[in-house]
Amino acid sequence: LPSPAAPVPDAKPREIIRVADGDTVVLTASFVRQTVAGKSFIGYGYNGQVPGPVLWAPKDAKVLVKYRNRIEQPNTVHWHGIRLENRFDGVEGTTQRAVPPNGDFDYVVHFRDAGLYWYHPHMREDLLKDLGLYGNLMVRAAADEYSPANREEILMLDDMRECFAAALKYLGHSLNSTEPAVLKQAADLLKKQKPWVKTTLGPGSKVVT
Repeated sequence: LPSPAAPVPDAKPREIIRVADGDTVVLTASFVRQTVAGKSFIGYGYNGQVPGPVLWAPKDAKVLVKYRNRIEQPNTVHWHGIRLENRFDGVEGTTQRAVPPNGDFDYVVHFRDAGLYWYHPHMREDLLKDLGLYGNLMVRAAADEYSPANREEILMLDDMRECFAAALKYLGHSLNSTEPAVLKQAADLLKKQKPWVKTTLGPGSKVVT
């Protein structure tokens, strides 16, 4: 797990950032402290939020996203499902170089199609996404395509136990282990590359038992 030297702020609830054509947004990956089921740990967040902020845009808007990587892992931002210029797709080694720690990259995101999408890193997805780097994109058409509703909510669900379960199985430990030394061993394994994933994870990143 991340272990920054400086104090780490608590993660904030996500906000909605409403953008228009031609707007500029700053998106920063940083360390945040999260609490899940009474357990506190240091993970990541976009703009200090987990999930990251919802970017709410009208269809056909083009927005400049100034990405700032302030964590120890090189990474990118992939705009999942969005049709945009290939150089802004955020796939390391294919469409761009990784943004190094303390590095910056400007993405031009063109919201051509209405719908609900999401953004996330396309590197070390077993670690970066599970520890908080993900957020939603809401693209709305000019005319309301939905029936009237009293309230609209966007939910993002993440079972972050899956990556730990895979590591525990690979190390030969019980999936229900709570021993600190065992959990640290699994966390250390997740810091490394993942040659074990193909044999311990099945379709949809579900643990093979």
